[in-house]
Amino acid sequence: MSIFEAKSITKEFNNHRVVNSINLRADKGQLIAFLGPNGAGKSTTIDMLTGLISPTKGKISLSGVKVNSAQFRNKIGVVFQDSVLDHNLTVLQNLITRAKLYPQFSQAYFEELIRQFELENILDKKYGILSGGQRRRVDIVRALVHEPELLFLDEPSTGLDIQTRNKIWDILNEIRHKKLLTIILTTHYLEEAEYSEVASRILCK
Repeated sequence: MSIFEAKSITKEFNNHRVVNSINLRADKGQLIAFLGPNGAGKSTTIDMLTGLISPTKGKISLSGVKVNSAQFRNKIGVVFQDSVLDHNLTVLQNLITRAKLYPQFSQAYFEELIRQFELENILDKKYGILSGGQRRRVDIVRALVHEPELLFLDEPSTGLDIQTRNKIWDILNEIRHKKLLTIILTTHYLEEAEYSEVASRILCK
C-alpha cells in the first residue's frame, strides 16, 4: 500500500518547464532513486516533494496528509545537499536542538542512532570542524531523530569516498528494513543507485 503519492507534479520558472508531470507512488520500506546529471531537475523535484517549494501543477500527500502541514513535517526527514546545521554548535547541541522540535522524540532511539553512525567520539566537537564524512553522518542522524516515515536524501554522498558512502548505505538499509522507512534519493552516481538493494526503482531525469 502506498503511503506517499505525487500526482502530475510540474514546475515552471519564468515559463521554462524544469520538471514535467512526475507521478510517484512509494510504499513503506521502499527506496526510490532519482538518477540524473547535475541540472536535470532532481533537487527541484525534492524541493517540491518536501514542501520547500510549491509545484506549478500537481498534488502531493503522505499517508493522506497534505504537504506543508505540521503533520507532514513531523512525518518526514530531509538531508539536504548543503547542511542546515550550525557550524558553531557542537554535534550534540545541534542534534538535541533538532530533537526538541518533535514531541515523539525517543532518547533510546537517539542513542541507538548515535551508536549506529559512530558519533560517540565527536559529540562534543563543533560541527564546523568535522570532515565531510562526519558531517554527512551527523546530517543523517539529524533527519532521523524523530523516527520519520519518509526520508529524503538529496545527493547525500557527493564528495564522499566509496568506503564512507557504502558504510552509510549499510546503516540506512538496516534502518529501512527494521523500521520500514521509506527513502527517496537523488543522485548522479549510477553505482549508488545500484548499490546493494538501494534502488527499488530508478527514475532517470
